[in-house]
Amino acid sequence: MLIQYWVGEAPKSEKMNYIKKYFWSVLLGVSVLFGLWVATLYNYLLFHSIAEIFSIVVACGIFLLAWNSRSLVKNSYILFIGIAYLFVAGLDMIHTLAYEGMGVFYGYKANLSTQLWLSARYFEGISLFVAPFLIKRSLKAKPVFIGYTTVTILMLASIFYWRIFPVCFVEGVGLTVFKKVSEYIICLILLASVVMLLRKQTEFEPGILRLLIASIIVTIASELAFTLYVDVTGFFNLIGHYLKIISFYLIYKAIIETGFKKPFTLLFRDLEQSENRLKAAVESLPFDFFLMEKDGRYAMQNAVCKRHWGDIVGKRPEDICPDKQTLELWQRNNRRAFAGEVVKEETILKSHTDKGYYYNIISPIRAGDEIQSILGMNIDITDRKKAEESLQRTLDELEIRVQERTAELAKSREMLRSLAGKLLTVQEEERRRLARELHDDLNQRLAIMAIDTGRLEEQLKSVPGSLAANIKDIKERVIKLSADVHDISRQLHPSIIEDLGLKQAIESECLNFTRRSGIVIKYEPRDIPSKIPWDISVCLFRIVQEGLRNIARHAFVKEAQVSLMGCNGNITLMIKDAGVGFEAVQAGRKSGLGFISMEERVRLIRGEFLVKSKPGKGTIVKVVIPLLGN
Repeated sequence: MLIQYWVGEAPKSEKMNYIKKYFWSVLLGVSVLFGLWVATLYNYLLFHSIAEIFSIVVACGIFLLAWNSRSLVKNSYILFIGIAYLFVAGLDMIHTLAYEGMGVFYGYKANLSTQLWLSARYFEGISLFVAPFLIKRSLKAKPVFIGYTTVTILMLASIFYWRIFPVCFVEGVGLTVFKKVSEYIICLILLASVVMLLRKQTEFEPGILRLLIASIIVTIASELAFTLYVDVTGFFNLIGHYLKIISFYLIYKAIIETGFKKPFTLLFRDLEQSENRLKAAVESLPFDFFLMEKDGRYAMQNAVCKRHWGDIVGKRPEDICPDKQTLELWQRNNRRAFAGEVVKEETILKSHTDKGYYYNIISPIRAGDEIQSILGMNIDITDRKKAEESLQRTLDELEIRVQERTAELAKSREMLRSLAGKLLTVQEEERRRLARELHDDLNQRLAIMAIDTGRLEEQLKSVPGSLAANIKDIKERVIKLSADVHDISRQLHPSIIEDLGLKQAIESECLNFTRRSGIVIKYEPRDIPSKIPWDISVCLFRIVQEGLRNIARHAFVKEAQVSLMGCNGNITLMIKDAGVGFEAVQAGRKSGLGFISMEERVRLIRGEFLVKSKPGKGTIVKVVIPLLGN
C-alpha cells in the first residue's frame, strides 16, 4: 500500500504531508528509545521500571476499552484479549517489583523476576493463540475471570509458596535450559497466533490486523532476545525490553488509539459486516423490497424493485406509479402502515414492466414509540394465482360433472326404488291372488274332500278289517293338508289385516309362531292408531314375519319380545331377543329377504330402520314410520 501510494499519482503535497507525518513520528520514537538508553546509563532499574510500566499501562488500557465496550461489540476477540492482558499486566507488575535491586522481595535474586517474566509471557502467548477461536462466539466474562484468577494464583503459589516452578536464571551462569526452551515454545505459540489471525483476517479491519500481526512478530523477536542474555542488565536484556516497548506500542495503536479515534472501525466492524451481508441478502431477494421514510420518500430499494419500478430512491409513490388504481392502493396501505398496522393483502399492481397479482406486505419500523419508516415487499404471485384459477376452473367443472352424475344416480336410485316398490306391490298382489286361489278354490275342495271322506268313514264303520282305519287316516291327512293350505294362504296374504287390523294381525302371527316353533313371543301393543295405511301395515307385518323367522333360525332362545307403539304421529315396531347376536356389519349377508329386504321395505314408505346386535348380546330390530307423510 505504501509503495503504491508512493509510486502512484497522488498529489505531491499529499506525499510531502505523508513524509512529514511519519518522519516526525519516527523521530519521536527514536528520541524516546534514546532517552531510555540514557536512563540505563544512570540507573538500569529506572529504564526497566519505565519500560514495564509502559507495557502495564497499555495492557490495562486494553482491558478498560474492551470491558466498557463489551455490550457494543459482538466479537469476543477484543473482550478476551482485554481480560487476558489485565492478568498479564498484574504479572508484569509483580515482575517489575521483583526485579533484582528493587528490594521489594527480600531473599530472592534474579531468578524470581525471570520466573515471573516467563509466566507473564506464557499467559500472553497462549491468550493471543486462543483469542481468534472466540471470534463470532458468545463469551461469558465471569468464567474467563475465574479461570485466569485460578491459573494466576496457582502460578504465583508455585513460585512463592510451593517453590516448584523450574529455575530460570542461575547467578554467574545465566539462563537455564528450561528458560530458553520455554522462550522458543512461546515464540511458536505466538507464530501460531499469527496464522490464526490470518485465517480470520476477514473479521478485522486491514489496518488493525496489520498492527496486531506486527505487534506479535516484534514480541517474538523480543522473546528471542531474552534467550541470549547472561546478565539481567546486559545488552540483550536491553534489546528485549526495547522490543517489548515497541510491541506494546503497536498493540496500543491497534486497539486503544483506534478505539478512541476510530471507534466505528474497531467496535463496529462486525456491525459493518452484518450490514454488508444484509445488503447482499436484500439484493438477492427475488421480489420487490423497499424502505420508505416518514416524509413519504423511498430511502432504499433492491435490484428487483428497481427493474420493476425504476430508480425510486428519493421519490414519492405519485412520482413512480403509472396507474391511478395502483397509486391509490399504495397510498392507502402506506397510511395504514404509518398508523402502526402490518398490512398483508393480495392485490393487482401495474408496474413499468408488467401487470399482475402481488402479495403486498408493509410493516412499520419503530424508533421507541414513534414510527420512523416502513418496510415493504411486493411478492409476485401471478403464476400462483393463474394456477389457482386454473385449478378452480377444473374443480368447478369437476363439481358440475359430479352434480350431474349425482343427479343421474339419484334419478336412477329413485327409479330403482320405484321399480322395487312396484315389484313389492306386484308381489303382494300375486300373493293375494295365490292366497285367494288357495283359500277359495283348493282349500274349499279339500274341505269338501274331508266331508266326503267323513261320510265314507261313517258308511264303512260296519265293514270289518283295516279299511275303516285307512279311510279315517286319509280324512285326518286331508284335514291337516287343508290347515296347511290355510296357513300358506295366510302367509302369502295377511287378509287378517283387512279383517281385524294390524294390531290383531301381528298378535295372531305371534301366537301361530309360538305354536309352530315353541318360542314364546311376548307381544306388547300400545296406543295403536285405529287407521293405518295398508302399505305400512303390510310392511310392518312382513318385517314381523321375517324377524320371527330369523329368531327361529339364528337366535337360539326360548322367548322374544315384539312391541308395537304409536307416538307423536309415528308408529314404532321393535323386535328384541337375547340370543347369540352377531356383528351388525354382517346383517347384509343374511340369506332371503333378510335385513336388506326389511330395510328396503321401510325405505319405500319413508321410514327408519335400525339393527343393533353384538355377539352374545342379542339383537334389536327397530322400525319407525311416520304416519302423516304416508
